Amino acid sequence: MTVTGALEECLTVASTEFEVLEARGIETRDGRRVVRVVLGVPRSDFGVSVRRLYKSLVKAGCYPYLYRSDEGLILVIARPPRGKGKGLLALALALATLASVYISGMALSGGGEGSWSPLAYLIGLLAPLAVHELGHLAGMLFYGVPRSPPFFIPAPPIQLGFLGTFGAVINLRWLPPTSESLAIIGVLGPLAGFLLALPLAAIGIESSLVVPETSLPEGTIALPVAPLIFAVMGAMKAEPGMAVILSPLGFASYIVLLITFLNLIPIGSLDGGHVIRGLTSESGHYIATIMAAALGVIVAPFFPPATLFVLIAFTLHILMGGRHPGPSMAEGDLSPLSALTALTYGVLVALTLPVPVA
Repeated sequence: MTVTGALEECLTVASTEFEVLEARGIETRDGRRVVRVVLGVPRSDFGVSVRRLYKSLVKAGCYPYLYRSDEGLILVIARPPRGKGKGLLALALALATLASVYISGMALSGGGEGSWSPLAYLIGLLAPLAVHELGHLAGMLFYGVPRSPPFFIPAPPIQLGFLGTFGAVINLRWLPPTSESLAIIGVLGPLAGFLLALPLAAIGIESSLVVPETSLPEGTIALPVAPLIFAVMGAMKAEPGMAVILSPLGFASYIVLLITFLNLIPIGSLDGGHVIRGLTSESGHYIATIMAAALGVIVAPFFPPATLFVLIAFTLHILMGGRHPGPSMAEGDLSPLSALTALTYGVLVALTLPVPVA
């Protein structure tokens, strides 16, 4: 099968960074044309050539996957059809989420102002989630990774037992180029959202009510656990024998910090899964996934919501084949920046780790 049409442009791009020894056109099961290329000597340093090749190919609409075989260095290039824009869908979902979260805030606020207003709940919940996705987006833009627009996912309001949103997501349309870029993109989202959620949590807790534990209003729901940093701030707010009744802003910050921890669990394609896969290997990611799922079962009696999240994530991971595909171009390119990524990941896990609270 000869290589014709749009794939010729992909081959031309590939030849700017590597010597192309052989090219074979093949068909995938879904009928899309791809080309399998045997590469020779890179035009410059291997790592530099790989990163430049990835950006150039993706910019040309060619999605690459590089691996080694008995034949040598193999580059598989797919030329997927151009997808339609989803800007209107993203806008519609965002508006639906804004409405549902605001309605939830009305139930929590009791007609109050400031940190006790519905708007405070909306900002406290959605602003960090939006910044979280923008953190991922910044990394994807830097490394030239194809991606979808950010999507908010609406949910029923709190009056119906939900929070107004199931969160937000930005989808990778193709794998990041290197292991390091995969880990960095994975950690940038939680880091960005955490840095905004932290001051909002401080304001939300400071504006919350403090009452004697013996005079809590009837129907008050006690939180069994709280993210470590949130629990510390709450303990600083209330003396022994006193209880904090969270303002809507405080409650929203609690939810965001808890979601941040859940996203950092190293399972499948959660943010934590991306980080662990980028910093270790496919086998390292598999071991971390199994350990996280087992830990979820162990903590089931203490915090069912987290356990349910872990089990859902693990089930989705199994349905996706039980493995993380990793980067598209190279594995062993870790640098000192990877150590900083690992340190950032560890600090975020520690600060958002749910701990029992009175």
